[in-house]
Amino acid sequence: MDYLYSDTGAGRWIAPACKAGLFTLGLALTLGLSSRAALADIVDQANDSIVSGGFTLNAGPIGQSFRPGLASLDFVELMINDQNPDFGAGDDIALRIREADISGTILGVSETVFFADQPESRPFHAPELVRFNFAAPVGLAAGNTYVWEVFRNGAESSDLGIFGTGFKNDAYALGVPYFEGAVYAGSEAPFDLWFREGIATVPVPAALPLMLSGIAILRLLGGRRSA
Repeated sequence: MDYLYSDTGAGRWIAPACKAGLFTLGLALTLGLSSRAALADIVDQANDSIVSGGFTLNAGPIGQSFRPGLASLDFVELMINDQNPDFGAGDDIALRIREADISGTILGVSETVFFADQPESRPFHAPELVRFNFAAPVGLAAGNTYVWEVFRNGAESSDLGIFGTGFKNDAYALGVPYFEGAVYAGSEAPFDLWFREGIATVPVPAALPLMLSGIAILRLLGGRRSA
């Protein structure tokens, strides 16, 4: 079988004019930076409407082509599950970015992620969001075709499922999935794998000191108002 499965008014206050500047600064630092930290990623290409069906990693090489709109990426996210829970310790997995197709030149390799063996009690179809980060941005040319390829970076221990967005559903028009090293053209085609790729723009640790400064300003103003 060439696929994994199918899924049948009180309390308001206004700062005095002499404090307005500090209040505005504190509020901006607190809300603005916290919002930026929460929205740290710029997602370029994505196929993430639903999670349904997929390929087993044992049938690799497994991947998906895409055409970026940006000139680089430094993360890719996939949905993955353990197809054989309570068996083995887990797997080290990583991701390659290739040029043109799944046998093309390797432009970058992600940091390795350890996917732990899942307990039998976990629902079989429940996937996990797995993020693959690259130590340095992978340079791309907007509009050209690239492929992300997920692979084991070590010995096989578990049978992992790489999720898609529904069989017989051409959900991503700018790419195709790869199964066993070739463009998938099996009985469940068209099909695309679930993914997001893009750029992480605001490291949360870097934003945290400024956000804490904003909180301190607001608390100071609140203390003076209470006094």
